[in-house]
Amino acid sequence: MKKIKITQRSVPLALFIFCILAFGLLIPFLGFYWDDWQMIWYNYSTGPAGLFEAFQGDRPFLGFIFFLTSMITRPVPLNWQIMALLSRFALGLSFWWTIRQIWPKVSDPLVWAAILFIIYPGFKQQPIALIYTNGFIIQASLLLSMGWMICAMRSTGRRYWIFLTLSLLSFTFCHFSEEYYVGLELMRPVIVFLILSRTISAFWPKVIRTIKLMIPYGVIMVIFLAWRVFVFGFPTYQPALIEDSQVSYLSRITYLIYRIFQDIYDTTWLAWIQSFRFPAFNEFSIPTNLYFWAVAAAGFLFSLIYLFKINTHRPQENGGQLLEDYPLNKEMLILGLVALFAAGWPYWITNLPIELTYQYDRFTLPFMIGSAIFLAGLIDWLLKIRYQKIIILSVLIGFTLGSHILNANSYRRDWNTMNDMFWQLTWRAPQIKPNTIIWTHAVPMTYYSDNSLTGPLNLIYAPDNHSLNIPYYFGFLDVRIGQNRSVSALESDLPINQGYRSAMFNGNTNQALVIFYSKPYCLRVLNPAYDKDLGILPNELNDVMAFSNVNQIIADPEKPATLSQPLFLDESPHDWCYYFEKADLARQQGLWEQVVQEGEQAFSQGYQPHDATELLVFIEGYAQTGQWDKSLQTALDAAKLEPRLEGKICDTLIRLKHEVPLDAGNLDVFNDNAAKIHCNLDG
Repeated sequence: MKKIKITQRSVPLALFIFCILAFGLLIPFLGFYWDDWQMIWYNYSTGPAGLFEAFQGDRPFLGFIFFLTSMITRPVPLNWQIMALLSRFALGLSFWWTIRQIWPKVSDPLVWAAILFIIYPGFKQQPIALIYTNGFIIQASLLLSMGWMICAMRSTGRRYWIFLTLSLLSFTFCHFSEEYYVGLELMRPVIVFLILSRTISAFWPKVIRTIKLMIPYGVIMVIFLAWRVFVFGFPTYQPALIEDSQVSYLSRITYLIYRIFQDIYDTTWLAWIQSFRFPAFNEFSIPTNLYFWAVAAAGFLFSLIYLFKINTHRPQENGGQLLEDYPLNKEMLILGLVALFAAGWPYWITNLPIELTYQYDRFTLPFMIGSAIFLAGLIDWLLKIRYQKIIILSVLIGFTLGSHILNANSYRRDWNTMNDMFWQLTWRAPQIKPNTIIWTHAVPMTYYSDNSLTGPLNLIYAPDNHSLNIPYYFGFLDVRIGQNRSVSALESDLPINQGYRSAMFNGNTNQALVIFYSKPYCLRVLNPAYDKDLGILPNELNDVMAFSNVNQIIADPEKPATLSQPLFLDESPHDWCYYFEKADLARQQGLWEQVVQEGEQAFSQGYQPHDATELLVFIEGYAQTGQWDKSLQTALDAAKLEPRLEGKICDTLIRLKHEVPLDAGNLDVFNDNAAKIHCNLDG
């Protein structure tokens, strides 16, 4: 039986398998996140063509890419997650093809670099699928530009002009779409110089030839920089490092040097080392942790077998002639360091932080190229025995794949939490009057901002709106209130004007709801009449509760709001929070019989409150319907569940005593039970 030979032709398939292991296993359970929701809202409200206008303010050419991808992909979470997976794979193929143009004799370190590139762990925002599908396309165009440039160098006649044209077009497409990769252009002359070194030995002729080859790229780059700096300006990020006149030049230079070394360290060494932060072995049985270990083990075994079996040692030919040998690992170290040094300039100039945590891990994208090339070259250079190199790489790859599973699972949890929050909101507020802003202090989610939550809020409550006037806005108090923000201070009857890219929200501080949502508690639409001194609210919400106008809620609309498929998950289970929200809505309307009915249904099914404060609505419901025995028993249960709530329960009972008539028998029971929770009945 013949031995199966694994050759370099298997690399694309291997990259796809690594892509699936890292990013594909949880995609059926992921959704839309962060700025995805802005694009989804535009897609539904104005159609894909509206995306052109959405980007007019900061990246006008980027709108064209979003338009194209939105034309071919339905706004469904799974579709975009698959698109993000395929575009990441396409980016990996672009990298593999380009480094093979630089080093045509295929060898182990090139295969390693391609694998490390496609699973790079510093960038953790892969599940933000719509945004980064387009981001990967842009980065792939940069790599293809470099690859086609090399093809042009090795061609003559018509083929030279074809490859040069392709290279210049993809170069222009990349940089005019997004400025993230401008710094990586420092790689281009180094690549040219390395390739020329294989045929030209003298130094200065290589330099002169490199300069000549760079002229067309330089001309386009000058045009781009002139457009960006003098015509279009800096609508999003300002060049703070250059323009900060309060800091001396020496301090700025010192800080810049520190930033460069720190960011290169973080995006290379630290990014990969963090993959080894795995779950504790004593928590092995937890499903998520078990999944981590299973993927890490599968990735390790596949890597070990594949890297041992692949045959990369056959000489390759180019143009019919055998290529000369070149010091591969040293060239990889040089180019990798250049790429790392070049990658960060858009962020260093604008003083944007490059971190390995959300949200700023998105700035590690340009570092992927240098990190993968440098690490592969370093392992090949430091270790002399092949099996040692492969074992170390396989361990690194296995744990990196596992880390991507843990990361995707955190996105999965946030997706479930966001859907649960909005389902609870629709139960509590079946419809909301237009021009309402929803204030909150924070939400128990990492991957959503108030801007991003504004998208689903409008798609839920105004699904038929097709204008650029958005009727609802979701505002975080610490982000939108203050000097030079949407609202200078939260005061009565102040206008609120908040942009949403090219769309606009126009409201008023009197047209607001204040909500509290913190798992495991049920969502609260805060009502100043009932919710003061709850004890579970952060001070920031207590301070603004007076601005929560529950009259903005339409309790009996003709068309209740809902989370429509396929944008959202199916309705959350009708557990305790469902009945609590319905009861709270009924209390707002004064429908006390319905409050009691909702409570009875919840209690009869064995549901229990997540916090004692959630029983207050039923204490009041029983009292308002004359069922004082049940009201007082519920009050005792609440006080037993949470003794700190005694004061609030007492205030509620005393108020009810004055609002609801008590006969002599009920009065004695009332006094006895109130005394048990230390109520001052003379209050």
